[in-house]
Amino acid sequence: MADPKDKGGEGKGPAPAVPAIPRLTPAVPEPVDPSPAPRPPVAGAPARPTQTPLPQTPAIPKVAPVIPSVATVAKPSRPAAAPPRPPPGPAVTAPPPLPPVLGAQEPAPVAAAAPDVDERTQLQRLFHALDELDYFEVMGLTSAASPLEIKRAFHHLSRTYHPDRFFQSEDPALRTEVHAVYKRVTEAYFVLRDDARRKKYFQDVTGPDRLKKLRFDELAEAETKAAVKKEAAEQIGTHPKGRQFFQVGVADLEAGRFSSAERNIKLALTYEPTNPLYLQKLEEARAKSYEEFKRSGKGFRIE
Repeated sequence: MADPKDKGGEGKGPAPAVPAIPRLTPAVPEPVDPSPAPRPPVAGAPARPTQTPLPQTPAIPKVAPVIPSVATVAKPSRPAAAPPRPPPGPAVTAPPPLPPVLGAQEPAPVAAAAPDVDERTQLQRLFHALDELDYFEVMGLTSAASPLEIKRAFHHLSRTYHPDRFFQSEDPALRTEVHAVYKRVTEAYFVLRDDARRKKYFQDVTGPDRLKKLRFDELAEAETKAAVKKEAAEQIGTHPKGRQFFQVGVADLEAGRFSSAERNIKLALTYEPTNPLYLQKLEEARAKSYEEFKRSGKGFRIE
């Protein structure tokens, strides 16, 4: 192998050595305290309050669950044994039905009790005389009967001749008579139990047109209402001004103001000089006023 010095006529020495590059290690900075550095106290400044550390919550101890042992677990009690059943006895059989009796029939339904002879005779007599009897005679009362007597008579007759007692009767004539009598009894009670209707009906049946006034119809009802209204108007007055002064006078009389009552009733009489109620109250007010004047001891009294 040729010598390297022979090439080119020049000789080269060995290659220079490359110096080694030192490995640099990064510098780690030291930890810095985040809390600010305490400042020096300033002269004359108030001292800062120190912070009180928060109380620490005590740790809750862990409690292990208690597992009962097999020996301490109560066992369910067994039900008591049922008492032994008695031995079955002989079977009880129903007696055989009786044989039907020859010629036997089912019982007939009970019919409504027929009225006795006296009750039926009285019913027929009352039914045929309805067109001639007034309400007092139908009820068996007098014209001076009290409200209690009228009520008792109606209850007795309504129980005796109520149609429900005879609705199963096979006699159509009996049912017709009972219905007519009961209707007239109810009509009589409707009229006689009211004072105004009874007064009007008594005037009609005691007058010359008795047979035409035996029934209290719609015309009689209208006449009764008109008479009641007229009577009330006559009592308290027909003139509005007269009624006004009269009512004030009556209030004064009840309150003990007798002189004022006398004056107001006199003013009412200027509108209705013939009203009997006004005249009566005026005399009463005058008498009371005169008694009050005598007790006062005054020398004279102006009328």
